[in-house]
Amino acid sequence: MGIGNTSAVSLLIARLGHLPIANSIGRGTGLNNKELQHKTGKSAPTTYYSQ
Repeated sequence: MGIGNTSAVSLLIARLGHLPIANSIGRGTGLNNKELQHKTGKSAPTTYYSQ
């Protein structure tokens, strides 16, 4: 169906777990490698935090 839940949850996991976004982002409804790379690149700038 692809309703965007995996993106939101991935960002929360990365933020709360102090993890790189690439460690928490998934394929969702079956993204191919190119689409997954695009999704990771679009989400990464929002995951910066101060320690």
